[in-house]
Amino acid sequence: DVRANQGPEIEIYGTDGTLTMPDPNNFDGEVRLHQHGAKEPWTVVAPTHRYAGGRGLGVVDMVQAIAERREHRANGDLAFHALDIMQAIHEAAATGIRIELSTTCARPAAMPAEGLIAAAKA
Repeated sequence: DVRANQGPEIEIYGTDGTLTMPDPNNFDGEVRLHQHGAKEPWTVVAPTHRYAGGRGLGVVDMVQAIAERREHRANGDLAFHALDIMQAIHEAAATGIRIELSTTCARPAAMPAEGLIAAAKA
């Protein structure tokens, strides 16, 4: 996350390719993938969901989850797995070796757009 750079805000290098993403605070821009050995240097990854409501999406979901008596999407298992990923990236950068993750979590269900719009207006 570099503010004086004209390139992507986030760039992840993996064993099979490179992924670049725009500033995650703006909810816009292209996600691009370069796969090692591919004929095209970069492929734009088409978005599967759009959200134009700005920050606070997780809080909206948490409020709805409490009202609906269900677990919210940004739960402890997901947070712990995200922390494991960040720590593995840090360790891999420091040691130069591939780090196996020690955690996993269930993928949260996609958020229904109509529910978010109603909650944001409330």
